Amino acid sequence: MAGEDAGRPAEPDGGLVRSVVGYLVRLAVMLAIGAAVLFGISWRLDWTGAWLVLGLTAAMQALGLSVILSTSPDLIAERSRMQEGTKSWDKPLVLLQGSILPMVSLIVAAVDKRLGWSPDLPLWLIAAATACCAAGMLFTLWAVTANRFFAVTVRIQTDRGHHVIDGGPYALMRHPGYLGGLVTWAMMPLILETLWLFVLTALYLAVTVTRIRLEDATLRAELEGYADYAQRVRWRLLPGVW
Repeated sequence: MAGEDAGRPAEPDGGLVRSVVGYLVRLAVMLAIGAAVLFGISWRLDWTGAWLVLGLTAAMQALGLSVILSTSPDLIAERSRMQEGTKSWDKPLVLLQGSILPMVSLIVAAVDKRLGWSPDLPLWLIAAATACCAAGMLFTLWAVTANRFFAVTVRIQTDRGHHVIDGGPYALMRHPGYLGGLVTWAMMPLILETLWLFVLTALYLAVTVTRIRLEDATLRAELEGYADYAQRVRWRLLPGVW
């Protein structure tokens, strides 16, 4: 979400420690479930793409945690759960985009790998897709560093002094985090050599566009200064396109 900058004191040390521990526990559980689904259903450990996805996810999440701790430590608690004030329309979209689609994608990829629905792809293409995927993740992380209000759900964070920002990637587009997510998702079918995932990627795109439209309308109506910001920064997702 748009909004950011200087500051607000971090929560007390004890609260911060609990937030960090909770973050690490959720990450470990997520990676364990992902590994169990990918390797358990495919029934093979020699799946380069699966190792790349798990390793890249772990590395980027660890990097993201270190960046958030150094820039906006209170964001860890904000992103730890669905906060009060989350828009009712966003709750099912977040569930679909953040939980259901990723899990279905892992299952489809693993079944595809086991049954051989998709052809093997050349190593150079997998490597290129992995590099693009990492770039997408880093772009999202850039948005996080610029925006201490980068919440998981759409809500006006009055309790955290929510206000508009226009620095970093927000000087180019109004919702850069979504662009990074789309790049990441678009590369997964190639990394995992599962072409059926392009169908789910198209669904992810549709959900993303829906969220952007609704989020943008919410921010225009409820966040002071956002309408003026939207006049200065015309593009919602991709400069020159939309």
